[in-house]
Amino acid sequence: MTDKSLLVPALTVVSLSASVLFLLAPRLLVRVRGRRVIRVHTEGRQRSGVRSMSTWRPIDALLSALLRNFDISAQTFERRVYIIRRLRRAGIAQGRANIFVLAQVLSPIAFGAVSWFFIDTLYGLSLWQTFAFAFSAAVLGYWMPELWLTNTIERRKMRIRRHWPDALDLLQICVRSGMGLEPALTKVARELRFAAPDICDEFLLTVSELNYLQSRRAALENLADRTNLSAVREVVTALIQTQKYGSSIAATLQVLAKENRAQRFSAAEKQAAALPPRLTVPMVVFFLPALFAVIIAPAFINFAS
Repeated sequence: MTDKSLLVPALTVVSLSASVLFLLAPRLLVRVRGRRVIRVHTEGRQRSGVRSMSTWRPIDALLSALLRNFDISAQTFERRVYIIRRLRRAGIAQGRANIFVLAQVLSPIAFGAVSWFFIDTLYGLSLWQTFAFAFSAAVLGYWMPELWLTNTIERRKMRIRRHWPDALDLLQICVRSGMGLEPALTKVARELRFAAPDICDEFLLTVSELNYLQSRRAALENLADRTNLSAVREVVTALIQTQKYGSSIAATLQVLAKENRAQRFSAAEKQAAALPPRLTVPMVVFFLPALFAVIIAPAFINFAS
C-alpha cells in the first residue's frame, strides 16, 4: 500500500514542476524555433532538411501505425485541412498533424486513468464517485489539445501584432534602398530573428514560397492565412495590388507602416482609458475594507477597553 504521507508531497512537487514548465516552455520554444529557422535558411537548408526528415521518419511511421490501429485515418478531408491550417497558424509544421490527432485520442484515456488511480489511492471513494471524477477528467482531456492549440494561436497572433509595425518600417526602408521584395523580407527576417522570431519564421517561409510557387499571389495569401491578422491582410492586399498595377511598393509600405503605428497607438490609448473602470471593483473589494479597518479599528479598541 502506498504511503500517503510521501505521495502527497510527491504530487505537490510534480504539479509545481509542471506549472513552471508550462509557463517557461512557450518562451523557450520561441527562441529555439527562431534560431532553428535562421540556421536552416542561412547555413544549409538542404542538409538540415534531409537530416530533419531522416530524424522524424521512424517517429512518423510509428505514429501512422498507431493511427491506423485507432482508425483515425478515416477522418474527412475537411477535418484534416482544418487541423493543418490551425497548426500552421500556431507556428507548428503541418507534418506534426499526426501527433496532434494522436494526442486527441490518447489524452482522454490518460487523464481518466491518472485521475482514477490518484483518487482511488488518496481518497478511497466509492466506485461510482471514482468513475464520475475519472469521466470528468477524461472529458477535460478530450478538450485539452484543442484548448492548448487555441491558446498557442492567440499568443502567437499577439506577438506578431506587437512587432508588426516595426517589421513594416524595416521592410519599407529596405525597399526604398533599392532591394526587391524577396531580399527585403530576408533582410528583415535576419534583423528580427531574436526580437520577433514568429515574424522571422513567416517571412522566411514566404520567401521560400515566392521562389518555388508559380503564383506570387498565392504565396502572399498564404502569409495572410497563416497569421490570420487584419493588419497582415491589409499589407498582403496592398502588395498584390501594387504588383498587379505596377505602383510603388515603397510608398505603399510607408503609408501602411504609418497606419499600423497609428492603430497601435490608438489601441494603447483605449487600454489606458479602460484601466480606471477595471480598477474600480478591485479597489472596492480589497482596498476600501482594509482602509476602513485601519481607520475604525483604533476607535473600536479604545471604546471596547
